[in-house]
Amino acid sequence: MSRPLIAALLVGLLASSARADDSKLPGPKIVLPEVAGLTRQKPNLFKEAGQGYSVSYFGKDTSLTVTLYVYNLGRDRIPPGAGSDAVKAEMLDSLNALEANKTSGRYKAIAPAGETTVTPAGKGGPEFRRRRYEIDITKEGEGTTELYLTGYKDHFVKIRTTYLDRDRTECEKQVAKLLEVLSAELK
Repeated sequence: MSRPLIAALLVGLLASSARADDSKLPGPKIVLPEVAGLTRQKPNLFKEAGQGYSVSYFGKDTSLTVTLYVYNLGRDRIPPGAGSDAVKAEMLDSLNALEANKTSGRYKAIAPAGETTVTPAGKGGPEFRRRRYEIDITKEGEGTTELYLTGYKDHFVKIRTTYLDRDRTECEKQVAKLLEVLSAELK
C-alpha cells in the first residue's frame, strides 16, 4: 500500500464524525467528531432550554475527560468569537462552577495557571478564550483542567478538559486534535 493512501486512511480513522442532527438538540447543528483514542458519548439534553446540551468524550487509555457544551442561557444574541463581554462574563461564571468542585470535596485544590486566546483550527478558524487551572483531584492526584469558550451562532460553545499529570503528554495531543477538528466545524 502506498504511503499517501496509508496517510489518507489514517486521517479518516482519526477524525470521522457524526452529525448532532437530533431534532431535540437546540442551537446550531455541529458535527461531533470521533477522535482516535477518545470515546464519544451520546448528547445529553438539559431540561431547561437555555442550558442546551452537552457531549462528553473519555480517553480510552488515559484519564482525559472532555465535555462540550452548546447553550445560550435564553439570550437572543451572543456575539461571535472570544472577545465579547458576554463570553468574558460567561468565563467568570464557569470559574464559579469549577470552584464548586473544591467546595464539594471533588478537588483538594485549584489554582489558575493562565489565560489566553487560541485558534485551534488555524487562521480563519474561531477564536476561543482559554483558561487553564492546576488541580488536585481527591483520591486521583494532580492534574489540569481547561475551559475553552467562544460565541457561535448566538450560542456559547464551551469545552472543558480534565486530565491527570501522569497522562499529560498524550492527553494534550488528544485535546489538540479534538479542538482542531471541532473548530474546523465552526468556521
